Amino acid sequence: MENRTRFGIGWKQKAKVNLTVRTQRVFGVIRNIYCKLNDSRLATHFPANETAKMLETHKLKAEQKKVETIGFLRQRAFAI
Repeated sequence: MENRTRFGIGWKQKAKVNLTVRTQRVFGVIRNIYCKLNDSRLATHFPANETAKMLETHKLKAEQKKVETIGFLRQRAFAI
């Protein structure tokens, strides 16, 4: 049985050797953009009732922060 494995340089190897620095940079940029697009996650979708609950809690938290801020400012005004 003969060993028919070729050890010569293939066309892919020749093309890789002949690339210029500018061409390598362009392909690098394209590869990076492609990877970022493929690895990006889609936005999370919440059910409608979950979204309404989240909106309600955010409104309550905003009101709480507002009351706390007003209380702090009043204490500060009276301390001066």
